Amino acid sequence: MVNAVFDAYLRRRATVHDLERYVVASVCNASRDYWRAKKGTEEVPIEAEYVAPATADAEERLVRSMTIAVQLTRLGR
Repeated sequence: MVNAVFDAYLRRRATVHDLERYVVASVCNASRDYWRAKKGTEEVPIEAEYVAPATADAEERLVRSMTIAVQLTRLGR
């Protein structure tokens, strides 16, 4: 986000009259865009357990595969 704001400033520095206001507004807008894009995502629950493939039995492998499949379908495009 910082790189994007800095890049935008470098491209528009001739038209920027108040650098501090420009940077604050740009960071606020970039933050809002980030959270808008993140709105439809879902974090993996903290209780989720990692099962090592070498020790997983058939049931654990099936549960892991189904969990991964459900999470992938939630990603969308």
